[in-house]
Amino acid sequence: NILKLLLKSLDREENDFYIHIDSKASSFDEMMLDGVLKKSNLNFVERKNVKWADYSQIDVTLDLLQSAKSNNNYSYYHLLSGVDMPIKSSQYIYNYFENSGKEFIGISSWDNINYVSCRVKHYHFFTKLQAFRSCKFLKGIDRLMQYPQNFFGIDRTRGSKLVFCDGWQWFSITNSFCQYVLSQKEFIKKTFYYALASDEIVFQ
Repeated sequence: NILKLLLKSLDREENDFYIHIDSKASSFDEMMLDGVLKKSNLNFVERKNVKWADYSQIDVTLDLLQSAKSNNNYSYYHLLSGVDMPIKSSQYIYNYFENSGKEFIGISSWDNINYVSCRVKHYHFFTKLQAFRSCKFLKGIDRLMQYPQNFFGIDRTRGSKLVFCDGWQWFSITNSFCQYVLSQKEFIKKTFYYALASDEIVFQ
């Protein structure tokens, strides 16, 4: 019901929606949203099993961007969750972004930059397991595995000129930045496939 309200609140001719429904949401029927939109187009991307703190979150984000970019050269691409609600009118939001040309990507404090670097430079294998989110044992093993990796000098970012920082998964990006991101898909997968919570790092 919240998703329906979200769609209705942003339903306008200038907007289209691209939705990913997690494959674990077996009870969700796409027909539930049939007829909700009167002006916007609604598109679904292939369902995938998304896991917490795992690369699969980046994977579906790239799927959404690719699907949208293939259909149109939009001025902006906004990544929202299915339970977001706008606090401004759709007209206000449209006017705000119409002549902005800026990228809106949240970046948190630089105080934790060493922690963020460890999330990328070390291998984090357990994010591939569905139980990782709720299992303290797996999280503990993941943290312990950083010590032998440090000891043996494992650093997947060695030689990289990038400074890794984190922030928020949700964003509003321009068409040119979307195009750049999609051109870097191979680099993104190579860099972040074994990272921890990489969806909060990749765009930053």
